[in-house]
Amino acid sequence: MGRFRDAMEDEMRLRDLAVKTQRDYIRAVKRPLNFTRKWPDKTSYEDLRAYLVDLTKREVGFSVYNHAVCTRLFYREVMRRNWPFERLPYRS
Repeated sequence: MGRFRDAMEDEMRLRDLAVKTQRDYIRAVKRPLNFTRKWPDKTSYEDLRAYLVDLTKREVGFSVYNHAVCTRLFYREVMRRNWPFERLPYRS
C-alpha cells in the first residue's frame, strides 16, 4: 500500500491511536483490498459493502466486522471519499 499506508499512519498518529489499534486498523484496511483485489484508489463503496456482506455471510465475529467498518477512517480521511458511511452500520 506504500503511500496509502503512510497517509493512514499519519491520520492515526494525529488521533493519538494506540499502537495496537493502528495495527488493527491497517489490517482492517488490507482485508477488503485482498477481497476485491483492487488498489485503494480503485476501490468503490460497492466493493466495501460487498466485503461487509461477505463477512456477514461467513458469520465472522463482531470485532472482525466492526474493524472492517472502521475502514471508513481510511476512505474518508485519507482517500477523501464522500461515501454514505452512515449506511455501513456497526454490529453488536
